[in-house]
Amino acid sequence: MLGLNAAVFGLLAMIVLFLPIVPGNLPLSALVKAGILVFSLPMLLSWAINARPRRFDPSKELEKVLSARSP
Repeated sequence: MLGLNAAVFGLLAMIVLFLPIVPGNLPLSALVKAGILVFSLPMLLSWAINARPRRFDPSKELEKVLSARSP
């Protein structure tokens, strides 16, 4: 998961760096790049926070897991 997250951050950086900046339309190019960042960075950061390992106590929480898996 960490490798996937690092790859997605790397692709995001490449998109932002290599998107062409149109000389006659600099504000629009900057807004497009900022829009990509504003949209994607919070999603990636929330995924990274929610994907972190958590403690699991099988003596207390096993019933929750089994009830969630049974139809």
